[in-house]
Amino acid sequence: MTAKWKKYDGSTEQMNSIFNAENGVIFYYKDEYQSPIIIDDFTLNKQITAGNIAYYLICEPLPHAEMIAKYAITGQVVECRYKDLPDDQWEAHTPAWDADYEYRFKEPEKEKIYYRCYLRKENDIRVIESLNPENVNIKIFQEQPYFLKWIDTDWQEVEID
Repeated sequence: MTAKWKKYDGSTEQMNSIFNAENGVIFYYKDEYQSPIIIDDFTLNKQITAGNIAYYLICEPLPHAEMIAKYAITGQVVECRYKDLPDDQWEAHTPAWDADYEYRFKEPEKEKIYYRCYLRKENDIRVIESLNPENVNIKIFQEQPYFLKWIDTDWQEVEID
């Protein structure tokens, strides 16, 4: 729904609408000045009493308004999904801010550490660890005289908080 300017006539219906506006009101004055968003009753009464109002607008935030503002300020990556899809169906996209979609900010990726266990000839277990297992030359371990066999056939990963 789009907010619309209405000609101000001071009727009881308009007063009820203005004073019950949850998200505030903007006045457009006869001298072509526009007010900021007014939320409190004291300021509303003061502006109405001044008698210079030509139009008023009841603020109606767009769906996802707070998130749109935060996105505009921060540029964070936004993930979206159609609201009827399972919770694991989030995808990163440039948001269209469609009311049929849900949006969230992508969570920071947690740091991961990778490890592999191996058995030594002395019958003890050792662990090698790495932040980037692709840079680890596992042949170096396999060629050591103490190396017997891998316990883990692949790198295991653990998230670190």
